[in-house]
Amino acid sequence: MTLVEGISIVVTKGYVVSGFPEEYQYLGNGVFFGIPIPFLIFLGLAILVSILLRKTPFGITNYLIGSNETATRFSGINVNRTLVITYALSGLLCGIASTIMISRFNSAKAGYASSYLLITILISVLGGVDPYGGFGRIGGLVLALFILQLVSSTFNFLGLSSHLTIAIWGLLLLITIGLRNIKSTSI
Repeated sequence: MTLVEGISIVVTKGYVVSGFPEEYQYLGNGVFFGIPIPFLIFLGLAILVSILLRKTPFGITNYLIGSNETATRFSGINVNRTLVITYALSGLLCGIASTIMISRFNSAKAGYASSYLLITILISVLGGVDPYGGFGRIGGLVLALFILQLVSSTFNFLGLSSHLTIAIWGLLLLITIGLRNIKSTSI
C-alpha cells in the first residue's frame, strides 16, 4: 500500500485535481427524495453484494475458500479463477467508492483514502468478519458501520474532538479483538 501510494504521489507530484462539473458533484452531494445519493448507492450495492455472496455459487465458493482453501481446491473448484473474480469485484467497488469520494469533495489527490484504513479494519472486525476467512455477513458490516457513525455523530454533536473519536474507534478495535480471542480460546 505504501509503495503504490508513494508511486502515486511521485507521478502526480502531490497535486490536487479539483473543479469537477456540477453534474459529477451531484453523485456525491445530491439527494433523491430527501435521501443522499451516496447512501442510496451504498444500500443498493450492499444488497447486491449480500445476494451475490449468499445466493450464488460464486459467493458460496468464496466462503469455502476462506474456510479452507486447500480443501476447496481438492473438491474441484477453480480457486484461482474465483480469487481473480473476487479481486476484480473488489477493485470495481473501490472504484465506485473513490468516484463518490472524489465527487463529494470535488477534488482528488493521491493518498486521500489512507486515513480510512483503521476504520475499514474496525468495521470488518466489529461486523463479525473473521480475519482468517470463511465467515462474515454484509448485514454485520452495515450494523458496525451504523454504530461507528452513531459514535462519530454523537461526539461531533457534543463538540468533542475528532481525534477522540479515532481513539475510541481504536479502543473498540482492541476490545473486539480481545473478546474474540477470549471466546476462541475458551472453545
